[in-house]
Amino acid sequence: MVDESKIRWTPVKNIQATCEAESRKRKFGGFGYAVEACSFWDKDDDGNNICSIYTKVSTNLHTLGHEVRHCFQGKWHK
Repeated sequence: MVDESKIRWTPVKNIQATCEAESRKRKFGGFGYAVEACSFWDKDDDGNNICSIYTKVSTNLHTLGHEVRHCFQGKWHK
């Protein structure tokens, strides 16, 4: 859990393909189930938290808010 994070939001046309690719790029192995959005954490060169959120081009407040919560609380629903 963190109290500060830079958030980058990227709406994409193919959310499943994007989330699977981002997961595999980070060696997490993909999702293996349908997703509406996803978020991933990194550190910048100064050690600051960077959270990248990916959603469908047309999304809603609930989905975006859900991912923002992950940016601060990690995998809170698992």
